[in-house]
Amino acid sequence: MRAFRARTPRTRLVPVHLPGRLTASASLLLRHGAGADPPGREGTGSTWAVLLRRDGGAGERGARECFETGLEELGTTLTLSLGWQAVRLTLDSTPDCLADALALLARALGAFRPTPQEVRALARRRGRALAAARRAPGGSAGPLLDAALFPGSRYGRGMAGDAGSAARVDADAVHAFHRGVLSAPRDLVVAADLTRVDLRALVRACPSPAPETAAETRHRGSSEPGQPNPADDFAARMRPLTLRRRTGGGGCVVMLGVRATARDDAPLILEIARRLLVATASSRLSRALRDASALAYSVHGELWQDGGVCSLRIRFEVAQALVAPAAVTALGELFGLAAGEVDADDLRSTVEAYQRDSAATTGSPAAVAAAGAASPAVPAEPPPEGLTPARFRARAAELLAPERVAVVVDGAGHGPEEIRRAVTAAARRDPPGRADALLAYARRVAASGTESSGDGIGDDRNVGQEEEIDAGRTTSSRS
Repeated sequence: MRAFRARTPRTRLVPVHLPGRLTASASLLLRHGAGADPPGREGTGSTWAVLLRRDGGAGERGARECFETGLEELGTTLTLSLGWQAVRLTLDSTPDCLADALALLARALGAFRPTPQEVRALARRRGRALAAARRAPGGSAGPLLDAALFPGSRYGRGMAGDAGSAARVDADAVHAFHRGVLSAPRDLVVAADLTRVDLRALVRACPSPAPETAAETRHRGSSEPGQPNPADDFAARMRPLTLRRRTGGGGCVVMLGVRATARDDAPLILEIARRLLVATASSRLSRALRDASALAYSVHGELWQDGGVCSLRIRFEVAQALVAPAAVTALGELFGLAAGEVDADDLRSTVEAYQRDSAATTGSPAAVAAAGAASPAVPAEPPPEGLTPARFRARAAELLAPERVAVVVDGAGHGPEEIRRAVTAAARRDPPGRADALLAYARRVAASGTESSGDGIGDDRNVGQEEEIDAGRTTSSRS
């Protein structure tokens, strides 16, 4: 029998030249994410992320202070993002300090040995926080939207897990997750003025991948439940409307989600849609909710991209009595983009603003795509020069179709029938293109049968109640 030879993954370098840039960033993408959490202990990756960012790789106070002090002395910011299929560690520094910062990160990864007591204490705190989020008004809207966009999948449960699974995370699971990170294939994206950095020195300082064992190789290539791909669950029918009921008055959280496969120009079109709808206080949806109806005063939107899937997510708070008209307004503005209600000048200025922002903050979206990055905010395709209103309308009609849209109301005082009636009534007075989409959405709500109250599908799977839970998406530290 032939002996197994451990496979050592290589680090792929993706340099991005930004002439004249005075700062430099190194983004290490490790292809091992929350999808590897053991079943029943979802939240292992999130726990690992909190411990690494907070403790600098080791539980001892001296090691932690050394890590924090070292980054502070180098003037470096560490950002950690945990995705379903990858972990991203980004160091923002200066060209002359970037190699030292990478070396410090490599030592932190090598020294990662949290004690069982530390893991147990953090897991219990996270479990209590997630349980409290289930009872908090609006606290569970994000996980409810995940469950609506990806029903029946582990991805829809959210990366932080639920109260029960998070509390069951132990040191063995965290250490196993860390071994997977260390042996994962990786890309190093360096965005800087390349005349000011030594790429060879950066590669030498970068954390080296550890050889995979036979078991890790089999697990990484298997289709076992521990390594699901969100794109595999794309055939599941989305939940058009999810209501978490609550008696009494007060505010509610309303979320709209649109899902798509992250290929071709889908992330770009959804990002342009996000900017047209909610980028500023004068954007279409922001203005419609605030000025036209005084329904909401703050609207938040983000594009979340993770491996093979992406989703546009819009969130705002509104009084309980105004949920129906606010939801109708949001749906109307979303479907209006697909119906051609986009001014050529607005589209051109939005694309130009995206190009400027991308160059200033991320270097090159093309380089991120080349690295196969699972970034929460950067579309995989750079905007083409010829993104015309006609092309945008055609693609938006596909991506913003009623069957791709999910609505979540956390804190609803009424059932789905009231929202369905409000959508139908709005369709009677809206222009044909928008009206057709609203009626199609109303038919989906009617056909979905019983109301989905949120019980058991994610109320307690919140990310963001506390800083420690927020590692499931993105955490930052000025160290």
